[in-house]
Amino acid sequence: MQTKIYCKKSHYKNQHYFYARIEGTDYYLFSQKMYRGVENRYSKGIDLNKALDRSYNDYAVRRTAERLLSNLKKKEKEIGVFFLNKNAKKQSREAYAG
Repeated sequence: MQTKIYCKKSHYKNQHYFYARIEGTDYYLFSQKMYRGVENRYSKGIDLNKALDRSYNDYAVRRTAERLLSNLKKKEKEIGVFFLNKNAKKQSREAYAG
């Protein structure tokens, strides 16, 4: 189960609309003002783990990653679809330990 995050651009309002695609179904997350760096990173779709990476060098992209995390958690509670793998952090620690 792989989750992709992508944004669509609205030409008449200068907005980005963010969606999560999981198992072929798209879920609307939020909208925000259009930024070029955000469009470059998210317009073609990006894996969830990369989308939540806050170490990117663009301030708008870092803030978007923070908003993505909070909106994904909120959407999980609303509709009951799980986007985030709760055990991912534990699994990565175990793999690193060998």
